[in-house]
Amino acid sequence: MNLEKGTLHKSKDGTLILLRYPYKNDSIQLMNFINELVEEHAPIGANAKVNRKEEEEHVKKAIKEIKEKNRIQFLAEADNNLVGNVQIKRLHGKSMHVGELGIFIKKGYRDKGIGKLMIQQALKYARKEGIKIVTLSVFANNYRAIHLYKKLGFKKAGLLKRTLKDKGRYFDEIIMLKDMG
Repeated sequence: MNLEKGTLHKSKDGTLILLRYPYKNDSIQLMNFINELVEEHAPIGANAKVNRKEEEEHVKKAIKEIKEKNRIQFLAEADNNLVGNVQIKRLHGKSMHVGELGIFIKKGYRDKGIGKLMIQQALKYARKEGIKIVTLSVFANNYRAIHLYKKLGFKKAGLLKRTLKDKGRYFDEIIMLKDMG
């Protein structure tokens, strides 16, 4: 799969999805994407909007980490819009065989199989890069995501009580793990 140019896939409803690596000029689209998720109070770790400079620095760092094989990251485009972002970030030191998964899907594109496709591709690349264990963190009330992670072979590894906060409410955080063996 050549992700420099991207690869085309179909979602469950037939929408064409282009999976590709991030480019330097993606920072504005990524900034808008993250800020939409923050506004919607999507169950993600970010709780504050990002500005253009912050996102430009983030994209620059991400591209460097991809080249250094410390990050796997794909963007999903549909209808000429950025609709998804998945990454597996390699840990350091004695945990270099472990990667942390993060994924975002834009409202209106969820429940179409895009997240599943993105995670499957990211796991495939992680395995090639020698990542043996992939972990993730998820809001305990994000049942849709938990269901998907279980379908993809992730198992619950722990529960952190009241470690996430959104709109003044506290939520439990589930830690999940997939042994890539």
